[in-house]
Amino acid sequence: MTHVLRTAAWITATACAVWILSGLVRLDAPMWFLATLSAYAGIAMWRPFDALLLLAGLGPLIGVTTALTGLPLRSTHTLEAFVLLLLAGAIVRARPKARAGDLPRPFTCALLLLGGVAALSAYAQFPLMALRLGHRDSLIEVWRILTWSYFEHSLGFGAFAQAMLLIEGLGLCGVVAYSVRTASDASRLAGLLVAGAAGAAAINVYRLVEVTLRNGPFFERLWPSLLTLRINTQFGDLNAAGSYFAMMTVIAVGFAGFSSKRALIFGCAVLPLVGATWLSGSRAAVLATAVCSAWLLVSRLAPLAPRQISRTVVLRATVVLVAIAGMIAVYPAVRNVPVGYSVFARVELAKTGMRMLRETPLTGVGIARFYELFPTYSSAHLRRKFLEAALVPVTRENAHNNFVQILAELGIVGFVPLVGVLAMARKSGQGGWTDPTLRRSLLAGAAAFLATCLAGHPLLSPEVAYPFWLLLGLVVGGGRAVIGSPSPWVAGIVAAVLVTLVATLPIQTRGFLRNADLDGVSTGLSQWQRDEGGMRYRWAGRESSFFVETGAPVLLLPLQAVGDTARVVQLRIDGRVANEWLIPTGAWKTVRVVLVPRSGEWRFREIQLVVNTPAAVAATPSDRVLMVGRPEWLGRPTSGGATTH
Repeated sequence: MTHVLRTAAWITATACAVWILSGLVRLDAPMWFLATLSAYAGIAMWRPFDALLLLAGLGPLIGVTTALTGLPLRSTHTLEAFVLLLLAGAIVRARPKARAGDLPRPFTCALLLLGGVAALSAYAQFPLMALRLGHRDSLIEVWRILTWSYFEHSLGFGAFAQAMLLIEGLGLCGVVAYSVRTASDASRLAGLLVAGAAGAAAINVYRLVEVTLRNGPFFERLWPSLLTLRINTQFGDLNAAGSYFAMMTVIAVGFAGFSSKRALIFGCAVLPLVGATWLSGSRAAVLATAVCSAWLLVSRLAPLAPRQISRTVVLRATVVLVAIAGMIAVYPAVRNVPVGYSVFARVELAKTGMRMLRETPLTGVGIARFYELFPTYSSAHLRRKFLEAALVPVTRENAHNNFVQILAELGIVGFVPLVGVLAMARKSGQGGWTDPTLRRSLLAGAAAFLATCLAGHPLLSPEVAYPFWLLLGLVVGGGRAVIGSPSPWVAGIVAAVLVTLVATLPIQTRGFLRNADLDGVSTGLSQWQRDEGGMRYRWAGRESSFFVETGAPVLLLPLQAVGDTARVVQLRIDGRVANEWLIPTGAWKTVRVVLVPRSGEWRFREIQLVVNTPAAVAATPSDRVLMVGRPEWLGRPTSGGATTH
């Protein structure tokens, strides 16, 4: 069985590398970029560890490079291409080999289970993705787009993109954990992670200097700028940037010192990293940096020997409390929303996640769907507070707590393996690398990042998530002996769970479609227009459809035929023929669409219009054979609003 899985992984990885390069060729990427990717793919297949070093050091700067060189890609897609090539090369390099009694370890099983749950959750949403992209043949169209033009699409693939991000991160974690074999290699990889972060931090510090110089005398404006500005040039999420720089700052503090040239270099890296953490404006990141750095420094100065336990614990607690008090005293209150509001919002968002979990506790509401389902499960009090704070309606929001978001979206079957991965990483790290500085620095950096996950969602940002999974792999890699012995029953449980999820995919798919927000989704319809009388309408082809939210039982729909003669228009509701009308030309005819109540709690109904045309005309394609006006509910209160599809 293991041999079969490895062979499948090897074939998939090889196909993945070809897919990436061919997709970028179709995107008309420059030849120098394709040559760079091809060279990197070769390095990944020949020497995966060297490819890891390149990704760690240069990955944080890929976004800036993409912008400066004018590549026809989003910065996250450029970085993702390198990550996918690294993973494909590492798998190809491993080659499928079978050995007697070769079974996955518990750590591997946890990675596979979490990645499998994410993949199946995204796969169950393929029909929904297809509808939103304007296609009815879900699997064929979604797979065509993914395999032929994935790097061209940024919208409509939220579930797939988020599943890919998690799977890629888990893959990086596994590659590092099983390929970095010595403390020297681990130190090199950790050093390049810090070096790349320091380079990105230096760009943010430069941006601060640039903005300050534009606003007046530099030294007069520098302090006000530090107290008010929030700056980050690489990542779209300021709080996620804070999580990243907090993690790297703590690692640099752990290695910094005066004992060697290398320690001095790490000490120099601390300065821009601290500056970037501050400039991100994330209070959770600043606090995590202060606490974990203080804890780390005390651990270095006062090793935990048995006779020193009580004294060291007291010293650590004192330093941590001083760090927290100092952060509260120094951090300006005007830079962010009030602390009370921030805490209230995160508590309410956590309650929102728990409501989602109660709905589907085992499999969750679906990966990447917390943001979409926020209006359905959030409290009116929270939405009102959002309106008061932002002065505009906040209709969508993430959990601002990565653990709650994963629990709500992937359910218990997804959250348990995540906890297992983190627990085994902690156990492995405590008994891992023989170099105490390396061991403590990696653990403290991971702890700082995970602490910020309680107040944010950094794992949703690729530029931040990838370095964390690399770091977690380093933590695990030092303690292979404590990752767990090969266990057949653990592998059996994982296989049983995944088989059960595959068997229940149709049920999950129906659940996603039943509860989906399909507002504005349509096929065969143009953008909104206005006729001479100010009537809003859209052009329709011979077959068109749109979705309306369930409301009153009767929908009024204005229609007008295009051409010299009236047209027969057939109405289908949810795929079933419901009525047929003769629609005139040159004048609007408002028809009544009667929606018979349907079993279940489907939020949206599909209205499909089929125009019957003469045989001589039917052979000629046309996307303007019918004008479809704005539908309105009959008898629905005005406060409920009419649909504006």
